[in-house]
Amino acid sequence: MPQFPVGGERPVLVVGRGLTAAATAGFLDQAGLDPVVAPTAERGRVAGVTVLWRPGLVLLERIGLRRPIERVGTALESHRCLTTGRSTTAAEGDRPAVVAVDRARLAELIEATVYDRVRTVDRPVRRVEQAAAGVEVGFEGGLTESFDAVVTTTRSLPPERSAPTPDRGVHSWSFDWPAGRPTPQAPAAVWDRRRAALFVPTADRTHVRLVSTAGVDAASALSIDDLEGRFGGLFETADGLFAALDQHRLRYARSAAVTPTTVTGDGVVVVGAAGRPALPGDCLGAALDIEAAWVIADALAYGPEDIDAALEAYQCRRRRRQRVIAEAVAAATDDPPVDLDPVLRWLRTRRRLAFGHTDDGNAALAESIPDRL
Repeated sequence: MPQFPVGGERPVLVVGRGLTAAATAGFLDQAGLDPVVAPTAERGRVAGVTVLWRPGLVLLERIGLRRPIERVGTALESHRCLTTGRSTTAAEGDRPAVVAVDRARLAELIEATVYDRVRTVDRPVRRVEQAAAGVEVGFEGGLTESFDAVVTTTRSLPPERSAPTPDRGVHSWSFDWPAGRPTPQAPAAVWDRRRAALFVPTADRTHVRLVSTAGVDAASALSIDDLEGRFGGLFETADGLFAALDQHRLRYARSAAVTPTTVTGDGVVVVGAAGRPALPGDCLGAALDIEAAWVIADALAYGPEDIDAALEAYQCRRRRRQRVIAEAVAAATDDPPVDLDPVLRWLRTRRRLAFGHTDDGNAALAESIPDRL
């Protein structure tokens, strides 16, 4: 079989093309390994906005992405809860603590900053199998190659050892706020018992995400009328807002908070949202995924010589970090404006931690990278 050329002594395949995959490839390259980036067979999400807080930005500075992101992104210096009318403002500083960046612009930055210095493959990965030495990967078109390890951002590759947490199904809709209508000038949120409306402004538009834990009929999931009936009451004035939406640009997704029992196995490790509990609108996710990319590169480059042992060391370190986040969420004392569904309470608290630089008491978590990631 034809094979892709191998340049380094320890080639590592990174499957995915988003920020987490790019950060992983960048950190692996920086650590002296030989990353190869291949696209996932799953359809990627490009539209929307990514929110990055300080720990992720500090790490991205190591691979040259922080300054470009700050240049094209929008610094989020305040956070409003529209339900209570409260607004908090970030302390002044010479670098933004939270930045929102358009995903399309972010993809361009990744292409120019990271993928121009690592090897990339255009063929999607179709299979991975543990081999006598490393992992054998089959690409579309019948090409095969062996790697020391595979880092993937998708659940479609092994290990498949996760189980959805019961009763935590979440529905979300995302779109850009219609032009010509007044928009929030700061990150904002409106909360109801089983519904939430989340807003993130960028330089030229405002991204909206609507979240519900109530059941949604598949036939009406993309109905504008149904959406207005479900969420119209959350807005100060919804007159004409939903009628102005383009149904073809409305994106709907159903997700569940998934608790992975393991993220490693047979030379493969899952990173990003596929390797942690994730809900739409959770602004902690991107920064935590960048941390995970840094940790996996550190574990493979400087951890145990045995690949499986290195991947297990990575998993242990990430579990410790997730415990720190979970404890911070559990310790939060802020009372929500309404009696929230448990899933939405969890989501709201994590968002407050992401915007911790604007709230006294949470700044330490949001502004510093832990000594032991």
